[in-house]
Amino acid sequence: MREILRGRAGLVAALAAIAWGVAGAPAATRGIASAQETAQETARKPAEKSAQERSPAREVQRRLQAREEDPDVLAAALIELGPAALEFLVDARRDRTVLSGDSLSRVALTPPKLLAVSQALAALPHPQLVAALSDRAARSAESNDRRVVIELLGELGGIEDVELLLGAATPPQEGPGFDSGVTHAVQQALVQLFARVPAALEPAARRLPNLHGDVAPALARAIAEGRAPTSFDLLVRALDDTAHLDLVVFPLLARAEGRHTSPKRERVFELVRERVGSTDPMLARTAARLCGELGDTQAASVLCDALDSPDAQLAAASHASLKQFSGLGFPAQRARWKQWLDSEEAWRRSECEQVLEQLRSRRDDVVIQALQTLAQHPLYRDLLAPSVAEVARRPEPNLRVVACTVLGRLPSSSSIATLSELARDPQLNRLAHDALRAIDPSLIVPTPAKRAVRAQRK
Repeated sequence: MREILRGRAGLVAALAAIAWGVAGAPAATRGIASAQETAQETARKPAEKSAQERSPAREVQRRLQAREEDPDVLAAALIELGPAALEFLVDARRDRTVLSGDSLSRVALTPPKLLAVSQALAALPHPQLVAALSDRAARSAESNDRRVVIELLGELGGIEDVELLLGAATPPQEGPGFDSGVTHAVQQALVQLFARVPAALEPAARRLPNLHGDVAPALARAIAEGRAPTSFDLLVRALDDTAHLDLVVFPLLARAEGRHTSPKRERVFELVRERVGSTDPMLARTAARLCGELGDTQAASVLCDALDSPDAQLAAASHASLKQFSGLGFPAQRARWKQWLDSEEAWRRSECEQVLEQLRSRRDDVVIQALQTLAQHPLYRDLLAPSVAEVARRPEPNLRVVACTVLGRLPSSSSIATLSELARDPQLNRLAHDALRAIDPSLIVPTPAKRAVRAQRK
């Protein structure tokens, strides 16, 4: 009996062992698999962390946090990262900071490091840079994003990037406009671009009439500030295309390069004279002052009438212009200035031809007296200056000296051309420069030696 029981117990044990083996095998397998996954996850985490640490964003951050301050060395290290670092370099240039380690605080970039960022961006492939800037301008209307796009295009862009620069400067149709920093950046970027790529000036100026109201003034100022020989003509062309730019362009014409010699001067004079009678008070005042700054003596009669205007600021602007091109200090009284105008016209009709004839005399005293008389009638500068210029080219030294001085009191395109010629004459160089300076200080172009001295002083 005992043997039978022991046999049954052994059978039960055997069956239990078989059952445990069937049920326990998957669990054991799962345990092994779980252990393997844990080991793989443990191995993967350092690899992922290492990859993150080597990412372009982290590399840019790490290299800009380094103690290295030599911009050339640092720029070379950033360039090694290649185009993959482009967006992060633009971010660093935009923010002028980088994240500090793994924290959310930021560290300001020193000037050498900012220079290194700019050098690295300049060294990256230009098409990829422009594509990145275009994408940033398209997806972000934030002022800082637009500003950095504008700045980089001004520094690194070409003639083909003018449209992108102007587009980045244009505020979105809906929502708030840009802050003043963007407007300033636009003007500075355009000045930089025109200085590097003079050919970009023409296509940019062509866009002036159609630009947003916040962008057009910046472009107009950049054209005037750039001092290209065609600046005056480019601004005038914009006036011909649309009238709403008058208030933008008028103040700039008085300092635009080419204003003294442009063939479009007469066209501008006519337009400005018309605007003195504008119903827009600000435009009328600006036009009245511009008459004097441009030396439009034919506007004298219009300005005299404006002295009686109920708009005190228009009367003041007209008075300032009359004094500027006459050299006289009469009070702001229409009757007094009208009296002067009448006397000038009487002199022109009755005496002018006789005085001009005296310039041909062989007697030096007669010629000098005639020159002194002509200097008292700047209202007719365009009529008188060519005859005075002929005396300045005569061989007699004393006559040339007096004629040179008189040309400085008769500002005209003829006077400027003659004085510029005399400025190359060793005997009249200083006198001619003084006369040009009296007409407009900007007419004096520093010699290379003087430019070198000024650079050293800076």
